[in-house]
Amino acid sequence: MSSLLCPLCGAGKARPFLRRPELRVLRCPCGLAFAADDCPAEAYGADYFRKWGNPSAGLVAMKKRTYRRILAGVTRPGVRRVVDVGCALGWSLDAAREAGLEPAGVEVSEHAAREAGRRHDVRRSAGAFEAGAFDAATLVDVIEHVRDPVGLLRETCRLLKPGGLLALTTPDLSSLSARWMGSRWPYVIPEHVVYFDRATIRRALRQAGFEPFRIGPARKSLRADYVASILEARGDALGRWSSRLARLLRGLEIGIATGDLMAVASARP
Repeated sequence: MSSLLCPLCGAGKARPFLRRPELRVLRCPCGLAFAADDCPAEAYGADYFRKWGNPSAGLVAMKKRTYRRILAGVTRPGVRRVVDVGCALGWSLDAAREAGLEPAGVEVSEHAAREAGRRHDVRRSAGAFEAGAFDAATLVDVIEHVRDPVGLLRETCRLLKPGGLLALTTPDLSSLSARWMGSRWPYVIPEHVVYFDRATIRRALRQAGFEPFRIGPARKSLRADYVASILEARGDALGRWSSRLARLLRGLEIGIATGDLMAVASARP
């Protein structure tokens, strides 16, 4: 059982917000929502990465296209070294290298770090890199998995030079899909332990030493067969029926707003 103190403001005033059979989500008056229970570390083994689909050429290309959209938010003259915190299997690092940058990664999953480390400099902890070692950083669909999100942002800020840039994405609790679907929102899963909206992500960034200058919807490149695998992993009726519809469109790929936000911020001197 986790602490019921808010990970953002520290208050203990959260109330029930969303519920599914396998998890309970509370919401603090400050606006942050968070899971009442922790997700076990063993959830991030090899099976976690396999269940989102086999690493086919099409899936890897799709992931790279999404990452390039995010990387564009921090690509400026003088940006050379970039770190992806939560780099998973390293496809983001491949895309950064292909863009002419010098990438490195942080990945806590032993399985994923080993795979990505075959091709790139990947460490299990941000503390393994020197302070100020990077010009830019990315956090792609990572912060929602962390019980101490402000601590993660502070560690990421430490890695950056003064004025260094950060781009992050995370599910947006203020999005239309979140408000419409409630507990059926596909992002309400045991692995997600915090849920931000645009106001709370701005507050978290400022607490961690960043100055946000752009927060808006994130667009992802998605293949229909990838969407089907995610929906199927829900294990409920909505997931099964939705995945069947998605499989009818197999091979189709589009860039869409998916109910996520993207924030771009700079590290304060």
